[in-house]
Amino acid sequence: MILHVAATIKFSERLDKAIRLNVLGTLNLLQFGKQCQRLECFCHVSTAYANCNQRGVVKEKIFHSYLPNGMSLEEFCAHVLQLGPPDIKKLSDWIIPR
Repeated sequence: MILHVAATIKFSERLDKAIRLNVLGTLNLLQFGKQCQRLECFCHVSTAYANCNQRGVVKEKIFHSYLPNGMSLEEFCAHVLQLGPPDIKKLSDWIIPR
């Protein structure tokens, strides 16, 4: 059994660092799990802070993502990891306006 509950929930975390910890960390653990011959359960517990771009009370429904240039989530993560710190800050400000 793999129980994955690790993440950063620091809202001021740099976007690239949050992607490395929350997205790539989970994907790496999934890859590890696929190699476990007797794995019976993989449980991932996410944070309650999904849909952080929504204001007020966040209802239990699927919110559509609007990423730049119609990118998929995978493309967006790869793009962010190639950016430098100034561009990451601009993108973070666009995603979560303060």
